[in-house]
Amino acid sequence: MKDVKAPILAWLAYLVVLGASITVTRWAPGTLGHVFNLLCALVMASLVMVFFMGLRSADNLLRVFALATLMWLAIMLGLTMMDYVYREIGSSAMLSAIA
Repeated sequence: MKDVKAPILAWLAYLVVLGASITVTRWAPGTLGHVFNLLCALVMASLVMVFFMGLRSADNLLRVFALATLMWLAIMLGLTMMDYVYREIGSSAMLSAIA
């Protein structure tokens, strides 16, 4: 039988972080709550990758490609958020382009 101690502890840690995220969402709205929830999401994603996807015992090349994938995802999300933040929805240029 495989060792199930590490996945169970990782799952329990995941549930603790999820509970902390839910608690902070309820009691600390605003920027601090958003930042804490993003950190919780980062920790939960790390737990999933390291324990459940097997990156803990993977070769170094697989770890490099997993890190490169995360970097590319961060770049794409960053570019999307920059477009969302800096776009002027009600500008006359947008309205003339639609008409």
